[in-house]
Amino acid sequence: MAIDTWGNIPKAQDDNQKINEAIDEAVTDHLADSNAHIDTGESVDDHKTAVVIDHPAASVVNDKVPPGELNQSKISDTELQVYTAFESLDGWNLGAGGITNSLLSAFFQTTSSINTQRMMTAEPSGLGDINSYSDDTFFQTAVKLSSSADVLVYFMTGGFADDDSDNGFGFKIEDGQLFAIIVRAVASSRTEFTTEITGITLTNINVYKAFFDASENKIYFYVNGVLKHTEETNFPGEATPTLFFYSIENKVGVNKFMAAAYLLYSREI
Repeated sequence: MAIDTWGNIPKAQDDNQKINEAIDEAVTDHLADSNAHIDTGESVDDHKTAVVIDHPAASVVNDKVPPGELNQSKISDTELQVYTAFESLDGWNLGAGGITNSLLSAFFQTTSSINTQRMMTAEPSGLGDINSYSDDTFFQTAVKLSSSADVLVYFMTGGFADDDSDNGFGFKIEDGQLFAIIVRAVASSRTEFTTEITGITLTNINVYKAFFDASENKIYFYVNGVLKHTEETNFPGEATPTLFFYSIENKVGVNKFMAAAYLLYSREI
């Protein structure tokens, strides 16, 4: 003998509409009601008036912000920030030369002498160890190579003297291969931790970005807006007074070129 479930019986003696049908109809009407939940203390009102709207992280995307609506005061008031298109190289340490600039380019040439290195570093005076690696740290830069073969290239935060004072993170290019890199120097011991990134044409202009999230204790590496590596194990060891550096060295007797288009840098304070 069949037994009707509760939802399949009429909702009243004088109305043959099933209970399930009546519930579906009421829910549909409610969803179509633009005035639902707007009274004081109800969910839409609470969402509208909340001091902090708790959406998932990274859920607000670019097309939700009208052009021209953000000004500098809205970007950050707790960071050290650098924005440069290399309109001047004043303040950069240029090493042995071989580096020139124009608007939107710092241009490096090795000459045809083998193992010639061109390095450009920034060490802000009077600010101490600018990269502490205990706070959120971000950079973004665009780099183009004339050739990726037979070169050793670094562009990264922190110091790089190829000794036990090195600490930083960024990108390394060696003999046509691109790597995300963390350099860690502790107690006179220097170690490079690298992860290869494939599928990038290094002779194109590419946008490289890396971000250390101190709350998550992770470093994120992006190329052209695509996340390529997340580092969760190895991190720079000690603070350094060097904010950023670029370096290129040829491994054969051929003049190698590198152009860096701009640098964005920030560090939470």
